[in-house]
Amino acid sequence: MRATLFSSFVPLLWILAAAQVSALEVVIPLEAGVVQVFVFDEAEGSQHSHAGPAGDPCGDGSTQYKLLRVSWGAFPVNIHYDGGSLETLAAGGADQARAAFNSWDAQEHPAGAFFLEVASAADAKVKVLAGPVDGALGTLAVTSYSYNRFTKRFIEATVTFDTAESWGILAANACTASGSSFDIQNVGAHEAGHVVGLGHVSDAQQTMYTYGSPGITKHRSLGKGDQAGIDKIY
Repeated sequence: MRATLFSSFVPLLWILAAAQVSALEVVIPLEAGVVQVFVFDEAEGSQHSHAGPAGDPCGDGSTQYKLLRVSWGAFPVNIHYDGGSLETLAAGGADQARAAFNSWDAQEHPAGAFFLEVASAADAKVKVLAGPVDGALGTLAVTSYSYNRFTKRFIEATVTFDTAESWGILAANACTASGSSFDIQNVGAHEAGHVVGLGHVSDAQQTMYTYGSPGITKHRSLGKGDQAGIDKIY
């Protein structure tokens, strides 16, 4: 669902209220051809189990992908991980966020490094942090980004994990939803997909599946559609 706003200022309470709608995308036109977008990623009401072919415990799914039709124009893209806030999610939270972005970087589209970590947030085009969003059992994380509506190039992006949720570093290759904790890398890989230019899909096997479920770590690794999507962009 998309809510389009036609003013350059949106009250925070309006945004948080809008975040109650699943997979909401809030679009805010700004001055000088710049557009700001907020993508709210929700916890799933019903939990999905995944089964795949032998050799892959969860499966790679279809080749489905959706493009945001916005991309980065120069590489590497400077990225900053706010260790102070990410470590409040769980010990090792910052490294889990790094691993999430590395899963996309490893695709080599484009060739070479996609992201370059920098020590200062002031020098970063992409910022990854944790903070309050809308309370427990609502939005897991928000990716906001701005872009030039003429060139369709990203200007900057911010990923915020909601500190009100239950986070953890869970066992690898978990295909079935269980418990109440969300895996940092699993959710982070989904948010990183927005940062590279991909939107939500309906195939639950893909990292870019619309919802997140507790206990699952399948989305740490990219599905066929995720790979096809980044290949298409870059």
